[in-house]
Amino acid sequence: QFPDVSRRLASCRMPFPPFLFTALLAVNAEADAHKGQLMRQVRAGPCVKPFTCVKVVSVPIPEAKSGNALIVINGSSVNPSDVDTVELGGCLLGCGNDVAGTVIECPGCTRLQAGDRVWGAGHPAYSEFVTSPEALLALAPRNLPLDQAGTIPEVGLTS
Repeated sequence: QFPDVSRRLASCRMPFPPFLFTALLAVNAEADAHKGQLMRQVRAGPCVKPFTCVKVVSVPIPEAKSGNALIVINGSSVNPSDVDTVELGGCLLGCGNDVAGTVIECPGCTRLQAGDRVWGAGHPAYSEFVTSPEALLALAPRNLPLDQAGTIPEVGLTS
Protein backbone atom coordinates (compact mmCIF):
# COMPACT_ATOMS: atom_id res chain seq x y z
CA GLN A 1 0.00 0.00 0.00
CA PHE A 2 1.37 3.40 -0.93
CA PRO A 3 1.80 5.55 2.22
CA ASP A 4 -0.65 8.32 3.00
CA VAL A 5 1.90 11.08 2.54
CA SER A 6 -0.58 13.91 3.03
CA ARG A 7 -1.61 12.62 6.47
CA ARG A 8 2.00 12.05 7.50
CA LEU A 9 3.17 15.50 6.38
CA ALA A 10 0.27 17.13 8.21
CA SER A 11 1.34 15.51 11.47
CA CYS A 12 4.88 16.95 11.29
CA ARG A 13 6.05 19.22 14.08
CA MET A 14 9.39 20.97 14.51
CA PRO A 15 11.98 19.92 15.35
CA PHE A 16 11.97 17.20 12.74
CA PRO A 17 13.48 13.82 13.48
CA PRO A 18 16.08 12.69 10.90
CA PHE A 19 13.32 10.92 8.99
CA LEU A 20 9.58 10.98 9.31
CA PHE A 21 8.55 7.76 7.68
CA THR A 22 9.76 4.98 5.51
CA ALA A 23 7.90 4.37 2.29
CA LEU A 24 7.78 0.70 1.48
CA LEU A 25 7.10 0.30 -2.19
CA ALA A 26 7.65 -3.36 -2.86
CA VAL A 27 7.40 -3.95 -6.58
CA ASN A 28 8.50 -6.98 -8.54
CA ALA A 29 9.79 -6.06 -11.97
CA GLU A 30 12.00 -7.44 -14.68
CA ALA A 31 14.18 -5.35 -16.96
CA ASP A 32 11.73 -4.94 -19.85
CA ALA A 33 8.45 -5.54 -18.03
CA HIS A 34 8.09 -1.86 -17.11
CA LYS A 35 8.20 -0.29 -20.57
CA GLY A 36 4.99 1.52 -21.43
CA GLN A 37 3.46 0.85 -18.01
CA LEU A 38 2.33 3.21 -15.29
CA MET A 39 3.56 3.67 -11.73
CA ARG A 40 2.35 5.62 -8.71
CA GLN A 41 4.11 8.85 -7.79
CA VAL A 42 3.55 11.56 -5.18
CA ARG A 43 3.09 15.07 -6.55
CA ALA A 44 2.12 18.32 -4.88
CA GLY A 45 1.44 21.93 -5.70
CA PRO A 46 2.21 24.79 -3.35
CA CYS A 47 0.33 24.31 -0.07
CA VAL A 48 0.73 24.30 3.70
CA LYS A 49 -0.68 22.13 6.48
CA PRO A 50 -2.83 20.08 6.22
CA PHE A 51 -1.09 19.50 2.85
CA THR A 52 -4.25 18.63 0.94
CA CYS A 53 -2.39 19.35 -2.31
CA VAL A 54 -0.33 16.15 -1.91
CA LYS A 55 -1.69 13.54 -4.33
CA VAL A 56 -0.74 10.12 -5.62
CA VAL A 57 -0.94 10.05 -9.41
CA SER A 58 -0.28 7.50 -12.13
CA VAL A 59 2.56 8.40 -14.48
CA PRO A 60 4.66 6.47 -17.00
CA ILE A 61 7.59 4.52 -15.61
CA PRO A 62 10.73 6.46 -16.59
CA GLU A 63 13.24 5.00 -19.02
CA ALA A 64 16.91 4.95 -18.09
CA LYS A 65 19.19 6.97 -20.35
CA SER A 66 22.85 6.14 -20.76
CA GLY A 67 24.71 6.46 -17.45
CA ASN A 68 21.50 6.42 -15.43
CA ALA A 69 20.04 3.60 -13.37
CA LEU A 70 16.38 2.67 -13.34
CA ILE A 71 15.62 1.71 -9.75
CA VAL A 72 12.62 0.02 -8.22
CA ILE A 73 12.27 1.88 -4.93
CA ASN A 74 12.07 -0.07 -1.69
CA GLY A 75 12.58 2.83 0.72
CA SER A 76 12.60 6.59 0.97
CA SER A 77 12.04 9.22 3.65
CA VAL A 78 10.64 12.68 4.25
CA ASN A 79 13.15 15.31 5.32
CA PRO A 80 12.55 18.92 6.41
CA SER A 81 13.71 20.07 2.96
CA ASP A 82 10.97 17.93 1.39
CA VAL A 83 8.30 19.68 3.47
CA ASP A 84 9.77 23.05 2.42
CA THR A 85 9.68 21.95 -1.22
CA VAL A 86 5.97 21.05 -0.96
CA GLU A 87 5.19 24.40 0.65
CA LEU A 88 7.04 26.26 -2.12
CA GLY A 89 5.42 24.32 -4.94
CA GLY A 90 8.51 22.40 -6.01
CA CYS A 91 6.81 19.00 -6.26
CA LEU A 92 4.74 19.59 -9.35
CA LEU A 93 6.66 16.81 -11.13
CA GLY A 94 7.34 14.68 -8.05
CA CYS A 95 8.74 14.83 -4.53
CA GLY A 96 11.59 13.38 -2.51
CA ASN A 97 15.28 12.67 -2.99
CA ASP A 98 16.26 9.78 -0.68
CA VAL A 99 16.31 6.48 -2.56
CA ALA A 100 17.10 2.88 -1.76
CA GLY A 101 16.15 0.04 -4.05
CA THR A 102 17.21 -2.42 -6.69
CA VAL A 103 18.66 -1.52 -10.08
CA ILE A 104 16.44 -2.77 -12.90
CA GLU A 105 18.71 -1.57 -15.67
CA CYS A 106 21.68 0.76 -16.03
CA PRO A 107 22.62 1.29 -19.69
CA GLY A 108 26.10 2.66 -20.20
CA CYS A 109 26.95 2.38 -16.50
CA THR A 110 30.42 1.29 -15.39
CA ARG A 111 29.88 0.46 -11.68
CA LEU A 112 26.27 -0.62 -11.36
CA GLN A 113 24.30 -3.39 -13.01
CA ALA A 114 20.82 -4.90 -12.86
CA GLY A 115 20.16 -6.55 -9.52
CA ASP A 116 22.45 -4.28 -7.46
CA ARG A 117 21.04 -2.99 -4.16
CA VAL A 118 21.68 0.77 -4.13
CA TRP A 119 21.09 3.90 -2.09
CA GLY A 120 21.63 7.56 -2.81
CA ALA A 121 19.84 10.46 -4.43
CA GLY A 122 17.10 10.15 -7.00
CA HIS A 123 14.29 12.52 -7.85
CA PRO A 124 11.36 12.02 -7.58
CA ALA A 125 11.90 9.44 -4.83
CA TYR A 126 8.25 9.17 -3.77
CA SER A 127 7.60 6.88 -6.71
CA GLU A 128 7.62 3.20 -7.43
CA PHE A 129 10.52 3.67 -9.88
CA VAL A 130 13.08 6.44 -10.40
CA THR A 131 16.05 7.07 -12.66
CA SER A 132 19.22 8.51 -11.22
CA PRO A 133 22.72 9.18 -12.53
CA GLU A 134 25.10 6.38 -11.56
CA ALA A 135 27.35 8.97 -9.85
CA LEU A 136 24.61 9.75 -7.28
CA LEU A 137 24.25 6.11 -6.20
CA ALA A 138 26.29 3.65 -4.17
CA LEU A 139 25.93 0.01 -3.27
CA ALA A 140 23.80 -0.30 -0.15
CA PRO A 141 25.26 -2.24 2.78
CA ARG A 142 24.10 -5.87 2.63
CA ASN A 143 23.26 -5.93 6.34
CA LEU A 144 20.90 -2.94 6.08
CA PRO A 145 17.34 -3.56 4.81
CA LEU A 146 16.52 -1.30 1.86
CA ASP A 147 13.48 0.21 3.58
CA GLN A 148 15.84 1.46 6.31
CA ALA A 149 18.61 2.41 3.88
CA GLY A 150 16.19 4.81 2.19
CA THR A 151 16.07 6.96 5.32
CA ILE A 152 19.80 7.74 5.39
CA PRO A 153 21.12 9.51 2.24
CA GLU A 154 20.08 13.14 2.82
CA VAL A 155 20.40 13.17 6.60
CA GLY A 156 23.76 11.43 6.25
CA LEU A 157 24.98 14.25 4.00
CA THR A 158 23.69 16.98 6.30
CA SER A 159 24.90 15.50 9.60
